[in-house]
This record gives sequence, C-alpha cells and structure tokens, in this order.
Amino acid sequence: REREFTPNANYPSTRKFIRYESSEWENLWLTNIDEWQKDKKICEIMYSEPHLSYMHEFLNLTCTHRFVDSDWCVIDDHLVALWYNTANRTNNDYELHWEKPSQFLLEPLQALNTHPLVLNPTNGRGVLSKFVYQNEVSGEEFEEYIEPLVSHLRWPLSHCYDDPSVDKEKYKYHGSFFRGWIMPPPPTNQKAGKKYLFDAGASDWMRGAGGPSLNYFTKKWLLQGYDFDSIHAYEMVTEPSAFYESVPNQYMGKAHYTKCAVSSSLQEHSIDHPFLPKVIQSDTSDQDYVLFKLDIDSPKVEAGNIDYILKASKETKIDELFWEHHIAGNYLMTEW
Repeated sequence: REREFTPNANYPSTRKFIRYESSEWENLWLTNIDEWQKDKKICEIMYSEPHLSYMHEFLNLTCTHRFVDSDWCVIDDHLVALWYNTANRTNNDYELHWEKPSQFLLEPLQALNTHPLVLNPTNGRGVLSKFVYQNEVSGEEFEEYIEPLVSHLRWPLSHCYDDPSVDKEKYKYHGSFFRGWIMPPPPTNQKAGKKYLFDAGASDWMRGAGGPSLNYFTKKWLLQGYDFDSIHAYEMVTEPSAFYESVPNQYMGKAHYTKCAVSSSLQEHSIDHPFLPKVIQSDTSDQDYVLFKLDIDSPKVEAGNIDYILKASKETKIDELFWEHHIAGNYLMTEW
C-alpha cells in the first residue's frame, strides 16, 4: 500500500510530499525480518516484548467503537468485527474475540459512540509510521499516520492468534481478511478536487473473495470525510446487470462498471482492455484524490501496472494504492 501525492510543478501545492518515516516498531521489523522469516519466528516475536506492547497500542489506536465504563472496544471494518480488551495485557497474550464476548450478552454495553470513530491520530506512539507533507502556500509541514510494515504484512496477528471461544474452522480466515488494522487517510488536508475510486477486481458491491472492496472503501473512507464522486469498477466475471443491482441507491449514477480484463502495459491499452494507470492519467487532475485498488489474481498483469506506476509516479496522479502482492515463500500465508 502506498500513499503519496506528487504535485504539478506549475503551481504551489497544499500537499507536497517531503518524506516517509518508519515507526520504531517498523524499524525493528525492517532490521530483523530476514532472520525471523528464515527461522519461522514471526508469531513467536509477536508474543514477545516490545512487540506485544506495540501490538496492544496498535489495537487500541484502531478501535472504532468504545463503551461507557468498559475497557472493551470493537474494531469494525464493515465486514468483520473484532472485540478487544484494552486493559488485559497479562500473561503475554491478547484478549480478542471474533464474536461479542458472552459476558455482554446478558448485560449489554452502553456505546460511547453510535457511529464508528473517525481515525485521526496525532501521535504514532512508536507504532504508526508517517508521511510528512508541506503546504507550499503557507509553508507549514504536517504529518499523516499509516499502519506500519510489520509481521507478514497483513493483520499482524493473522495465523498467530486463534480465538478460543469460537469455532476454529468457521473463523479460519477471519484474521487473513480482516482490514480493521488499515489506517485510512485523515479528514484533514484534503485536496480541492473530486474524489475517485478505481477498483480492478471488484466482483460486485457486496461480494468478493476476500470481502467486498467497494463496500469497504466507500463506507470507511466516508467516515474519514472522503465521499467518492466517481467510482470505476472492473471485473471479468460479473455481468453488468448483476453489478448494478448490487449498487446502493446513494451511489447510483456515481458507479461505473466495465466487464473486461485490464491490460498489463501501456502498449496493450484499448477500450476493451484498458490500462488503468493510463485511464487515471486521462480522466483525473492533479487536484483530485485518486484511490486505486488492484487485486485481480494475475501476477503478470498486476506487476505490469505496478512497474509502470513506480517508474511514472509523477504522472500517474494516484494518491493511494492498494495492491495484494502475490509472492511465494510466506510460510504463514500458505493459501497465497
């Protein structure tokens, strides 16, 4: 995942990228991941200090629902909800549940917030990494925090934690698909133009192999103040009629669907097989916010898109990139 904005040199930018800074926690993983991966110690590390404390801090920072007179919170990604006891840090463990803990079934909790909390941390607490930007108009610098590169680059406890209170087989992949650890952009310092979402591998609005991406991005980003003006979805299988039937009323007219295979290079670009970095360059401006999600389970096509974006980052106009990198050798994520 990337978050960056490279401005047009012809006018001052209110969001000029200056640098990226790894958190203390991320730096530990960058320094030691080769050894921990080789020795198959990732889960063991996640249950040792200082990683245990860092992970507890991370969980607390991502809580979306809190309760009156309770140490419990919920981390909800609009598909999967994780219950977390923020106070229980004993026995080198985590108190986490994929279902509401049994003690609250008879004594319901009183919510502090009826809607999920906006995530806008002002301090990374050694856990969150950050981007530093400059407003070229005012000369001021500002920071935006993002989830750190730790563990095996999914939810850090995926395949390292089993909830003892639920059916293990039923919840086997919850940790793999859980997106509550992703830190979305803050509601502040938004660009002045329109907001675009491009989704390659969209399935339909409410369905997807790893959870519906369109439902996730529109709901989570809306909470952060990002109401997408235009949504472009691409998929090889879903029929247009089925896709549009799944679109919520509030996004009818904003959602545009193309049943096609996307291209892997600029040279292959056509109306029937679009090369999406080219489409984004043509259809958006430097003042627009653009989120591009790429997950089509075709390593060759994905690699062609990513290579182009990396080489032509100043021209692509992409602010936020979500991409599932298909690699071999991850001993924890054997399904991938």
